[in-house]
Amino acid sequence: VMDEVQVAVSQKNAKLVVAVYARVSSLMFAATSILAPRIADSATHWEVMDECCGAKPETRFQTGLTKCPYDDERVPKKVPVRSGFLTLDQTRRLVPVKENDAAATQIPIVGVWVSGVTNVTHLAVWTACCRFVKTTSLTDKATQRGSFLCLVYP
Repeated sequence: VMDEVQVAVSQKNAKLVVAVYARVSSLMFAATSILAPRIADSATHWEVMDECCGAKPETRFQTGLTKCPYDDERVPKKVPVRSGFLTLDQTRRLVPVKENDAAATQIPIVGVWVSGVTNVTHLAVWTACCRFVKTTSLTDKATQRGSFLCLVYP
């Protein structure tokens, strides 16, 4: 809800100053580590892994799904921040789904994934969690007492 908008023009520096005051709802999330879940082989998962750390489907047996193939001396590249939703397949493995995927509105969603961040305190993680909690377009959110999964890619 927008409370107030103030616009001022500074003659001295020829600047336009706009101040917006808005009331926003507050949310609090508690992050708890869990054992690494299994992730299903999906196009979205490997697209994100390739973008984050150069992992390809053919390297999964040498490095494992949760480990990037980069050695420690290599400087990581800048990765754009992306996010989406998580669902489970029939064997209860996580399947990442892109946010703009039409199927996301028709399948049970159990959480969110975020890539391009270094830890769960990143603003993009909080934003993805808020979007999951507040969105009304997801008709089947499979949460347990409000808890949901948040997968952070390296």
